[in-house]
Amino acid sequence: QGALPFAPLAPTILPMNYHLGGVWVFPSDNKRTSGFVLLRYTDEVSSFSLYEHPVPPAALPEKPVKNPYLRHVQRWRLPGISGDTEVTYIGPLTPEQAQAVHDSLR
Repeated sequence: QGALPFAPLAPTILPMNYHLGGVWVFPSDNKRTSGFVLLRYTDEVSSFSLYEHPVPPAALPEKPVKNPYLRHVQRWRLPGISGDTEVTYIGPLTPEQAQAVHDSLR
């Protein structure tokens, strides 16, 4: 926090044996991006990532992704302290595990 104009969200529930493996902060360049953060979680064999950035105030409403072949990539729009945050999940979790991560983001 402090390097980004928004408060990143972090899951309070992780699948068994997963832990935070790395955090990368990409600050705003004041031209094209408002900055984003990448959180990587690993069990030392596999990993999943959460890319987070603020949703611009003029953004269109979120459209659900209906492609079953992209189950390993999901986009979630979550309310945050300073506005909505878009979280892109990429990883091998089961749908139930991914839903638990989603539901625990704070």
